[in-house]
Amino acid sequence: MRVDRRIVPKLLFAVTLAGGLLSETRGQTPQAPPLKLQEAIQLGLAHHPLVQGAQADALRARASVAEAKAGALPSISASQDVTLSDDPVFAFGTKLRQARFRSSDFDLASLNHPSPIGNFAASATANWVAFDSGATQKRIRSARNAAQAADLRGGFTDQEVANSVIGLYYRALLAESQVSTAQANLKRAQEIASDIRDRVHSGVALEADGMRADLAVQNAKDDLASAQSNVSVARNELSEVIGQPLLQDVALVAPATPAVDRTQQPQTDAQLSTRLDLQALDVEKASAQQKLASIRRTAGPQLSTFAQVESNNPHFVSGGSGNWTIGAKLEISVFDGGMRRAREQEATAQLAKVTAEKEQTLREAHNTVRTLQAQIEDLERRYATADQAIKANVEALQTSRDRYAAGLVPVSEVLNGEADLSASEFARLRTYYQLGIANSDLQLATGTFSISKAEQP
Repeated sequence: MRVDRRIVPKLLFAVTLAGGLLSETRGQTPQAPPLKLQEAIQLGLAHHPLVQGAQADALRARASVAEAKAGALPSISASQDVTLSDDPVFAFGTKLRQARFRSSDFDLASLNHPSPIGNFAASATANWVAFDSGATQKRIRSARNAAQAADLRGGFTDQEVANSVIGLYYRALLAESQVSTAQANLKRAQEIASDIRDRVHSGVALEADGMRADLAVQNAKDDLASAQSNVSVARNELSEVIGQPLLQDVALVAPATPAVDRTQQPQTDAQLSTRLDLQALDVEKASAQQKLASIRRTAGPQLSTFAQVESNNPHFVSGGSGNWTIGAKLEISVFDGGMRRAREQEATAQLAKVTAEKEQTLREAHNTVRTLQAQIEDLERRYATADQAIKANVEALQTSRDRYAAGLVPVSEVLNGEADLSASEFARLRTYYQLGIANSDLQLATGTFSISKAEQP
């Protein structure tokens, strides 16, 4: 049973409000609690239009099951008719139904020109298709399969939305981490520029060195401004997908070291069987087959039964008589203008479409898995390279600064060393979070994604 997620944001809001009130009672400045990844995912599942659409499809499919089942049950209807007429046939038959026929009613004048007669007819009718060559049962099975497929589709939509939240959450974290890195790079550039300016003032360095150092500081400031702008953009994107405004004072929880599951190496169709969208296609195929069989069964004989109880009275509830009727009818369709054939062709085309969609989805899944595996391997190499580059660039920069202080190298070597260090730090940050996003994408592609276990990479 799927949980109604509309209550989730209300609970989160209540917790946030309670935390703020508790902080105020202690005389502290209220501070919004951090938004954890699982909380962001639950908000996304509660508000995303795709999830709501999938839930509506599931409700519609379950209603179709109830409708199909109703076709196997008897139908009962009741009616009340009030009629007044001087039609000779009506008058003759009505008196018989009301059990008020007298010998005087055989008078020719009375038969040809009866007085107006009223009739209150109350009836109850029951109809039941006892046998229809199995068409109804096939329709029920088809509807059940369609409902199951809708639930599976809804589950896969939940996974896609959760994966989208994870990607945007990591992008927001990346943007914030880049701000911290840019601030550290700016501070380092300012220290280097200050040292060079002191040397320029002391006459041991050229004015051009100072100008180049100032330019490096300005570049670091530009990098910081761009990083700060990216934070706003990333937070807005995350706010949109979770359906909640993400205030600037709401902190995001940074992930641990990325870890990739090396067992996710599916090479055959059977190994992708846990993907919910592929399972949904299998069930949709079964539903289409049952629907086609149901249409074909309508060409067979159909046996139906009926029963009716009727009361005819000259007054509303009294003065007359009642009667009952029961019967059975055997029917077979001889010619329907080609309707059944057209419905067969439509169902056959739907079956072929689902089969082709399953094949296309499998091909895309294998290609996506291979692409993501190669991407993760590349990102891991880049992460290791960037990590080694940072260590090497830290030592190289310090050496360049010492050599520049001794007058052995030009200032360009120091500035280039600082630029290399900044670039390697940004590169490690990017690959760090890209690894997390790619790993989540791989889990979705291989059918191993779990919303309840979605944590930082």
